Amino acid sequence: MRRAFPFAAAVALCVTTGWDYSQLGAAAEPAAEQIELDAIAATEDSGHARGEYGTVRVGQGPGCVFRGETDAYVKENAAQFPGTWGWMNMCRAGGDAENTSRALVYFDLSEVPRNASIERAVLHLTLTPYTNRQVRSHRFGAYLLKLSDPPGWDAATVTTEVCREGRRWPGGGVLGASRGKPVAVGSVLMKEVEDRGRKQTVPDAIEFDLTGVVRAWVQGKVPNCGLVLDGRLEGGGFDFYSCRSFHPQRRPYLEISLSPAIRTRAGLVSSKPGLPVSGYWIEPMREVHRRFQGKPGTLAQYGDSITVTMAYLAPLAWGEKMEPKSCPPAMRKDLDLIEGYSDRQLWRDWKGGEWGNTGMMMSNWLLKNIDEWQEKMKPEAAVILFGTNDLGRIMPPEYTENMAASLRRMMADGTVPMLTTVPPKSGRDEMVYDYWLAGLSIAHGLRVPVIDYYAEIMRRRPNDWDGRLEKFSRYEGYQVPTLISRDGTHPSNPKEFFNNFSPEALNANGYTLRNYMTLETYADVIRDVFQPSGEK
Repeated sequence: MRRAFPFAAAVALCVTTGWDYSQLGAAAEPAAEQIELDAIAATEDSGHARGEYGTVRVGQGPGCVFRGETDAYVKENAAQFPGTWGWMNMCRAGGDAENTSRALVYFDLSEVPRNASIERAVLHLTLTPYTNRQVRSHRFGAYLLKLSDPPGWDAATVTTEVCREGRRWPGGGVLGASRGKPVAVGSVLMKEVEDRGRKQTVPDAIEFDLTGVVRAWVQGKVPNCGLVLDGRLEGGGFDFYSCRSFHPQRRPYLEISLSPAIRTRAGLVSSKPGLPVSGYWIEPMREVHRRFQGKPGTLAQYGDSITVTMAYLAPLAWGEKMEPKSCPPAMRKDLDLIEGYSDRQLWRDWKGGEWGNTGMMMSNWLLKNIDEWQEKMKPEAAVILFGTNDLGRIMPPEYTENMAASLRRMMADGTVPMLTTVPPKSGRDEMVYDYWLAGLSIAHGLRVPVIDYYAEIMRRRPNDWDGRLEKFSRYEGYQVPTLISRDGTHPSNPKEFFNNFSPEALNANGYTLRNYMTLETYADVIRDVFQPSGEK
């Protein structure tokens, strides 16, 4: 009886090699769409079938018998979007001229017997629900990465400049390593959904037939360095969930039908969305703060109308001492620490568009202006909240990219960013949820402090956070005693719970809750990063 052989899945990229790819059997016949494929796509099955064929999935999802490792993508516009992107919960293939990406996909098949018969192999990518209209009008190819030392890259450090830390791409980067005809053209799978009472058919997944490619990899005819996916065929782009998706059923997988069949049963896979373990950001932010050369105690406020309002932080900036009602002892200690350290007058003065906060703004506004604001304020810390106005317009992963690139710009100055997750919005539950996951993804990838406003609202008022509910119809505007006001968008601010830190007030005043959570996190940053030895 054969033992089950392990697989590993990942996403890859590579470099030019001396291998002769032109000698792999007869050239593939042109597809019906008249797109000619690379000869490797026609690699014949030279394996020996024994018994029935069995289907296995390679990846990190719940139906995968063999577990994988990682996937990644690189951004061509490294000046505006520097750094690595292998940590994101989504991947982008293609894009527009200013935001082009190349997704890297690798599956380690080194332990598959070379004499196994491969009947079929298909790469399955689950598309994100909002950003894939172009898969209906554009065709996308998968291109073989041609390197001599598979896989030749590292997802945690790969960029357009380097394939791994300390090693630059030879011969033209990712594009140079994957020149030639595609080995497969994607086929789009559709599904029917209901949105606000209307049924519509939308793209659900994209699949690439990799049968010939997998045969060649297993047979050792070419080194397995993975594939690159992009929009070079006809332009356009698409986004899919990566192997770091917080929902395992959305992760990529390679489905292979082979003989001898593999009877191993899939193990359980579980993943619960959440922040990293406590204290994950302390050492990384200490390293960031070592670069700081501005004035201690300065706090920038980057955001839209939920930030520019004087209901946020400004009420706590008056007087020598912050005196919220019913203040718990632990919070009183935090307030004393902040009072002795922070320049609270700036909480009032740094309000308005010229300071990085005003109504109706989105994450692209932050990215466009962050250089100017950072140079002007030179803040030691910054609290950031964008997303409410991005809803339906700038979707993840573009939203995630804008936010991450902006935070990286702050950290380059030694500014410690405190990212606030977007609050829920009436009628947009599922969409806001994806923005929340984007914030969690940034926390895991950049190791920055996160004020998890969304999760706290849902924890405190899971069923009635929405001020537009019928049960709150007798209230007006911001006076509704729940966490989101009657407009369904902005935090509430009922007068009876204003500047009150009691449990009842934190459950009924959205701005008070945000103030409380911001001060709590800011105190942690002062204590653990700015004054780790307790010095004044």
